Amino acid sequence: MTNPHVFFLFLFLFFRITIHAHSNIEILIRDVYPFDGVLAELKCPLSVYIEGNIIKELCSSAIPASPNMIQINGTGKTLTPVLIDVYFYMVFSSLTNDDLSSRSFSMENLVQRSSEGAGNTIMREFTTIRDCRGAIFPIQALIKEGKINGQRIWPAGTVISQTGGHGDFRAWGERSRRLFGKISKTEAIEANYIAVGTTEVLTAVHENLRFDMAFIKLMASGGIASDYDPFDVSEYMLEELKAAVEAAKDWGTDLLFNSENGNCQIELILKLAAWFTSNEILKLITHDNVQMLKLSGRRSPYQGESGLIQRGALESIILIEGNPLVVISLLTDFDHKFLVIINDARFIKYT
Repeated sequence: MTNPHVFFLFLFLFFRITIHAHSNIEILIRDVYPFDGVLAELKCPLSVYIEGNIIKELCSSAIPASPNMIQINGTGKTLTPVLIDVYFYMVFSSLTNDDLSSRSFSMENLVQRSSEGAGNTIMREFTTIRDCRGAIFPIQALIKEGKINGQRIWPAGTVISQTGGHGDFRAWGERSRRLFGKISKTEAIEANYIAVGTTEVLTAVHENLRFDMAFIKLMASGGIASDYDPFDVSEYMLEELKAAVEAAKDWGTDLLFNSENGNCQIELILKLAAWFTSNEILKLITHDNVQMLKLSGRRSPYQGESGLIQRGALESIILIEGNPLVVISLLTDFDHKFLVIINDARFIKYT
C-alpha cells in the first residue's frame, strides 16, 4: 500500500513546481442581467466580456466579437457571482464512519471519493468553499491542474484536537500515540492532529501552515458527531488556545474554532427566507461570504476580487434562468435553472 504521507507529499511538490497559466479563452455574454453582489435590484441588461479568468468589461453598448470568442445569449437570464460556502467539509462529507475505521481505506481512496464530492458540489453552483477539515490539498491540486471539476478552495487542512476532543475520531481500540507510540488511522490519512500541550499545538499549526493552508481549524468545544466529548464541554486550556492564535497571527491568517454545521447548503439557504429577503440571502452567499475568505490575508490561495460582477473581478460566475432576487427557490433547481457555470476559465456546465 502506498504510504499516505508520501502520496500527499508527491502531490504537494507536483503542485508547487508546476506553473498554472490561465487559458486565453474569451467569453461574451450578451444582454444579461448581472447581480453585482451588493445592489437590491438587477441592473439593466449588459454585455459582459471575460478574458481568461478575469471580467474585463461590462457595458450597455455592443462589444465587438472576435473569431475565437465564445458568445452566449443572456436574454432574460441573471448572471451571479460565485456562491460561497464558508463552512464546508469537502473530504468528510464524502466519507462515512465505516470508511474511517476500515483498515483497507487509504489516502488514494480518500482522494477518489473526495474528488467525486467536489464535482457534485460545484454542480450545485457553489464554486468557492472555505474547507474546514481534512486532507484537501491533493484534491485542490487536481482541481487547479484541470484534472477534475471542483471549486476554488480556501483550505484549513488537518484539524487540531485535544485527546478525547471533538476532532478525536479514533476507534475505541486505538490508544494514545503520546503514550503508546502508534499513530491512529485518522491521523495517518490527515483527518486530525491530536495535539496535547502548547508545544504539540504549535507543531500542529505550523505543520498545516507549511503546506500553504489558508487558515487553521482547531476544535475548542464538544460536538454532536464525536464519540468521546459531551456537547457542553470546553476544550483546550487557555495557554494552548493562545499559542494557536498567535502562531496563526504570525503567518498573517486566522484561526477558526469548531461549530456544528451540515453540508446541506441549499436547504439552509431556503430556511433563511423566513428572516431575510431574496436579495439579502444572495448577497450573503456571494459578496458577504467573501469577507470571510479575506480573513486568510497573506495566506489566501487566490488573489483578486471575487463575489462581485465588476471589471477586474475573478470570473467564477453562474448564468441562471429567471431572477433569483424575486424567486430565491430557483437555487434549488440547479439541474434545470443553472444554464452555465464558469470557474477559473473552465466551463463546468454549458447548456
